Amino acid sequence: MSALDVVKSIQDIIIEQKTLKEGDWTELSIEVKPEDIRKAIQGLKEVMPEMHGEIIAGIDRLEDNYELVYFIWSHLKHLLILLRTKLSGPNPSIETVSDIIRVFNWHERETAEMFGVEFRNHPDMRPILLGKDLYGKTPLRKSFPARRLPTPGAKTAESEEEEEE
Repeated sequence: MSALDVVKSIQDIIIEQKTLKEGDWTELSIEVKPEDIRKAIQGLKEVMPEMHGEIIAGIDRLEDNYELVYFIWSHLKHLLILLRTKLSGPNPSIETVSDIIRVFNWHERETAEMFGVEFRNHPDMRPILLGKDLYGKTPLRKSFPARRLPTPGAKTAESEEEEEE
């Protein structure tokens, strides 16, 4: 079964599809609507039962627009699928897929903590990374007020001016 045969299983819900790499292995980028994410994951799982999830990447696209990229790999088919979906609004949410691909349980929790994405019907949304002082503050959103401390020994515009004098 080729990569295109795999994609045919979810063809009716694909918004956009691109082949990013072909050779020893194939990399596909597929975009679906958020409401179709479970159908897409389930459809792929039916034709590639050996597939496993690698990571969910959250991306802040500014102005309350977000993208989630589910990295799915099949060793048997030498196929990497980047399953993409776009979310919007100050409180983005999407259905969990952790019951279909169990490793995404942890990645959904991480994405919820870091980006504030709600994964509806997730079985266990306990925090896993952030301390109490940061929980609920979405530190990977670009709107997060990052107060950076200077790195010891790092050059700044002020220190370079002082050296020139």
